[in-house]
Amino acid sequence: MPLTIRCLAGRVANRAQSWPELIAKNSLEQNGNKCILQLTQRYSVHSVVWTESSKNAENQLDMKQRTQLAKSLILSVLTACSLMSARAAIQSYTVSFGPASGVTTSGTGSGSAVYDDVGHLLTLQASWSGLTGNTTVSHIHLPTATPFTGTAGVVITPGTLVGFPAGVTSGSYSNVFDMTLAATYPAAFITANGGTPAGAEAAVANAFAQGRAYWNIHTSFAGSGEINGFLTAVPEPSSLALVGLGLAGVATRLWSKKRAKIS
Repeated sequence: MPLTIRCLAGRVANRAQSWPELIAKNSLEQNGNKCILQLTQRYSVHSVVWTESSKNAENQLDMKQRTQLAKSLILSVLTACSLMSARAAIQSYTVSFGPASGVTTSGTGSGSAVYDDVGHLLTLQASWSGLTGNTTVSHIHLPTATPFTGTAGVVITPGTLVGFPAGVTSGSYSNVFDMTLAATYPAAFITANGGTPAGAEAAVANAFAQGRAYWNIHTSFAGSGEINGFLTAVPEPSSLALVGLGLAGVATRLWSKKRAKIS
């Protein structure tokens, strides 16, 4: 039976990316039998496949060859994962809206924030329903003193999120923000972070990653915010690469034990 190990690496984009295909291939031949290690990278997914051309190949590989095959497997995975990490970073976050602190409401909702640190774009999407009051304004607040708790000032964007619907108890929202523009941030926030939009963008990215940013929806019922939710990072596939390596190690050990029993 072929042994397949899937190693997810790099970051998932919110749109298709034209990443080149990388194929690393090592072959080992003995007595006409071939063991092939093949690593294919396409759209942030790596597949490591070990296969045997015949069942007898397993019995004919000595310890040195098995060790070399295992080393090749690990090296190929590490190479692919490092290539993926060097590419554009797309950080994705989810938001679960619930009653703001001290507010009693049946309002709920969900949203997402996707930050592209190469394109310098922030894509926000949300939907909500059941608000007690009509929407007035909405913002991203940061940074709180402690991750996933507390309050902070308005950062994105001054006044309200551009295009956010007012006067409704349910609805949806979607917009893309240019993080290089000074208009995206309050002037005081730019001043406090190096005096440039680039400094402000870096501070926002850090707050997002640290769990110190929340999305607030204000209404006529609760002027300081009726529902809100912290931005929670979506686990990156690259963090699962170690799982793939672990599986590779387990597979090698099982193979060795089986070989020892046969011998």
